[in-house]
Amino acid sequence: METIIFVHSAGPQEGREGSGPLIDYLKKECINSHSVIHPTMPTPMDPFYAEWKEEIRRTLDLMEGEVTLIGHSLGGSVLLKYLAEERVNIPINKLISIATPYWGINGEWQRKDFILTPNFSENLSKIPKIIFFHSKLDPIVPLEHMHRFTEHIHQAIVHELEGDAHLFTDGLPELVEVLREV
Repeated sequence: METIIFVHSAGPQEGREGSGPLIDYLKKECINSHSVIHPTMPTPMDPFYAEWKEEIRRTLDLMEGEVTLIGHSLGGSVLLKYLAEERVNIPINKLISIATPYWGINGEWQRKDFILTPNFSENLSKIPKIIFFHSKLDPIVPLEHMHRFTEHIHQAIVHELEGDAHLFTDGLPELVEVLREV
């Protein structure tokens, strides 16, 4: 059974808030094919990269064998930054980023601790598949953020989704399809 590590979004994560519904959907849809691990990230209402980085490091240190990493919204930003800057000692099958902000893209998206280094994509080239999902009309993180990532990550596979979902509370069938691909 393949292991997925899912890093949730910022903001409230209780019950049906935040990434909870998407994680529940993923667990249900992939019950026979994947083990879904979703660490509780520290202070999601006021996140700091250093704290999230340590939780990702602790989680990855417990893993054996190949993993798929999924980051939702801020979770995607943190995973991309972590993989660009840190050494990872386990094989990564796929990196999947969902509705991920590109910090520093403009005046609204300024959190210095989440901004990527100029050459961030160099270390990502070792990952066999990098996949982005983003709604065309996402009201929280505009589609231009995904386009900025793909300007740097040339091997990225892009899924521009119809609609305005950010939290994907009803699930994301396209994600399940990608996970089931051999």
